[in-house]
This record gives sequence, structure tokens and C-alpha cells, in this order.
Amino acid sequence: MIVFLSGCGSHVEPESQQEKPQKVIKKSVSLIVEVLPTWVMNPTKEGYICEVGSSSIYEKMALTKRTALIIAKANISKEIKLYIDTQITKKSHCEGDNCQKEIHSKSTLTSSNMIRNVSVIDSYHDTDTARYYIHLCTSKID
Repeated sequence: MIVFLSGCGSHVEPESQQEKPQKVIKKSVSLIVEVLPTWVMNPTKEGYICEVGSSSIYEKMALTKRTALIIAKANISKEIKLYIDTQITKKSHCEGDNCQKEIHSKSTLTSSNMIRNVSVIDSYHDTDTARYYIHLCTSKID
């Protein structure tokens, strides 16, 4: 008599050990969501086209806000089929210990639709994640 045995082995962790990492991940995600304003995840507003833009925090807060604003406008542009071309240029010049930094941005907008009455509704600086959020809305297109 010839017997062939074939198979593969596996090791299953006890159920209590498998659940622990999942519980921790779920708790971490829910904590982050609870800290952010509601509009970050759901920017809608009745009668308006609204989007959120976010940016990492830069050395100059003006650049941080400008970047978040550009991203919010780009997100709105997707809704109304608007093409935005943005160029951000950063220049540094040092002579000895004296260093100067310049930041310039240039945007070109092209569309058959018009964005009217763009307003910043709210903003939020999340110090835990070092992100800046901006809530931007515009009138619906006729």
C-alpha cells in the first residue's frame, strides 16, 4: 500500500490577539475624525459648490494659506470643468549670514464657466498633524 500525503500548514492566532490591532486602528481613525471640523470631511452647503483645500504647514503661514486656497479652488474647478495652471517659485539668496527668501505664485484660469462670489467660509489649523484646512464655497453656475 502506497499512501501520498500532501498539504500545507498554517498557524492561526487566537481570536483575541487578532482583534487587538484592528481595534487600535479603528480607535485612532475615529479620534482624528472627531478632532477635525465636520466641514473637512463634508464641505457641502445648500445652494453652493464647496470644497476643502489642505496644505502642510510651511515656515511662512501666508504660503500655507495660499497653497490650501489654490487646492480648494482646484477642487472646485473639477466640479465646473475649469482648468487652472499654477506655478509657485521659491528663490533663496544668501550673502554671508544674510539670507533672503522670495516666494511667487502665478495662476492662469481657463473655462467656459465662470466662478462667482468665491468665499472662504472657514479655516482650521490642525497642530497635531501640522496641516491647514480651508473651506471654500462659490455660487452655483446658472
